[in-house]
Amino acid sequence: VNLVPRDFTEAVVEADTLLYTGEYLLPSIAIWYQGEELIEGKDYIVDYSMPIVDVGEYEVIIQGIYHYSGEISTTISVKRTISDCDILGISDRIFSNESIVFENLAISINEVMLTENVDYKVNYENNFNPGIAKVIISGYGNYTGEIVKEFCIYCTRIDENGNSHVLKRTDAVAATCEEEGCKEFYTCSVCDNMFLDKHAQMEVESIYNLIIQPIG
Repeated sequence: VNLVPRDFTEAVVEADTLLYTGEYLLPSIAIWYQGEELIEGKDYIVDYSMPIVDVGEYEVIIQGIYHYSGEISTTISVKRTISDCDILGISDRIFSNESIVFENLAISINEVMLTENVDYKVNYENNFNPGIAKVIISGYGNYTGEIVKEFCIYCTRIDENGNSHVLKRTDAVAATCEEEGCKEFYTCSVCDNMFLDKHAQMEVESIYNLIIQPIG
């Protein structure tokens, strides 16, 4: 009985993005035909004639065999992970009543400088008020992955004696049925005093005033 080969061009290809290692890479490919996963070497073969090493995109030809006829192509992407980068230009800042961004970020891999919006994108979280803020660097283009860096936004106040207070916020901790919680407070890195507000107006007279009793 002569069976008519199935049309391999109707198959669906799934190909994973590969991470650059500096060595030869083999594509990670899955092929489906009408809901059934096909087997390499039994249902199809892959043309590995073009070595996959460097960052970039590679076209791979896949040919149906035996019960399948025809060929399809897919694109294999090789990217670097952004987690390999060196990052300079992130530091703690003083509250300025505006969102804090870092204009002079320097991001590199092996001393090769990367370009914003070409190799990576930058986003921020909680970068306005005093407290812990985040810089989120996401791979873009030929880079993948994400790096999150934290920095602190301090609040300053000059008191009636001309002393400068630099405040760092400690977030509140909610009480539970059995455990005590703690109110939000600010600690001055100059005088070591604690305050209930970011303007250093309400000094904490006792640490016990920060405790939130269990709710049980």
